[in-house]
Amino acid sequence: MSGSLIKIYEEIVTSAVASVTLTGIDSTYDVYMVKFSNLKPTTDNVLNRVRILVSSSADTSSNYDFANKGLRSDTTFDNNSNTNGTYWEFDRSGNATGENTNATLYLFNFNNASEYNFITTEFTGSSPFDLIYGATGGGVHTVAQASNGIEFFFSSGNIDTGSKFTLYGLKK
Repeated sequence: MSGSLIKIYEEIVTSAVASVTLTGIDSTYDVYMVKFSNLKPTTDNVLNRVRILVSSSADTSSNYDFANKGLRSDTTFDNNSNTNGTYWEFDRSGNATGENTNATLYLFNFNNASEYNFITTEFTGSSPFDLIYGATGGGVHTVAQASNGIEFFFSSGNIDTGSKFTLYGLKK
């Protein structure tokens, strides 16, 4: 697998921003991967949200379906899902010292105008509830359209400094 990930774009947040967009998805690769690390909100106890970009603009239609399984250090589990939303939503983040979120997302069919966009997700971090968590899941955007990027934002507040986002293409 050496050399199969090609870095396309990287964004390191140097001052708080409402959202981060990663563009550069085209027909070069069938599958893309996004990694983010040290994701932290300026507002405590908020939800991580994701949208696709169509012609570099966020698609806010009600066509996002998702589901995930949360694994928590307090021995309980979360089952989260939604249909016909205006974004994918995957976990909760806090802003106290030591709280942050890290994730890997795989993006499928993003530049194929004849197919739905799919993502798979793996999140891990420390939450605003004094526990360590992980979550795995996925989502589908139920419209056949080409997408050229992805947007990250929180349910309220901004993305804090130090958050790092990287978009990769997976060689065919």
